[in-house]
Amino acid sequence: MRKMLHGARRFSIKMSVPRAAHQDGLGAWLMCLGGGLFFLIVGFMANMFDSLEPILTQVFQVDAFQYAEISSAYLLGTVVFLLPAGFLLDRYAYRPLMCSALSASLLGVLLFVNAKTFVVARVGMFITGVGDSFCLIGTMKLLSYHFSPRRRGTATG
Repeated sequence: MRKMLHGARRFSIKMSVPRAAHQDGLGAWLMCLGGGLFFLIVGFMANMFDSLEPILTQVFQVDAFQYAEISSAYLLGTVVFLLPAGFLLDRYAYRPLMCSALSASLLGVLLFVNAKTFVVARVGMFITGVGDSFCLIGTMKLLSYHFSPRRRGTATG
């Protein structure tokens, strides 16, 4: 058994990131700060519904159940699209995909802010959640590309 193990080939899985990509410099840390600010904004988006509840129930004239549907649309869009966002960001160009995701998120916010009906508000929050899922995964991918493996844990939190 020992001979078989000694003669066997060893396989290892390595990331296909070029070594020159890891900077660990000031630019990478500024990018980390930008990603942290984005995560802060997403946290505000997820928690804003508690403080907006009296206003939105009065504006849309909805009960608690319908109000919960509006707030859960954001979380549903975020959670459902996390996995597809990762696959798409691995397969296609990063910059156009992230610009599209940010545009979708902005479109969703604009729909929500200008919504006159319950359904439009729910669709706007869902679109915002979809865009934010791409941005969450994209930020992690960007940080993993610009930081060496020994600094990656510090940068991503």
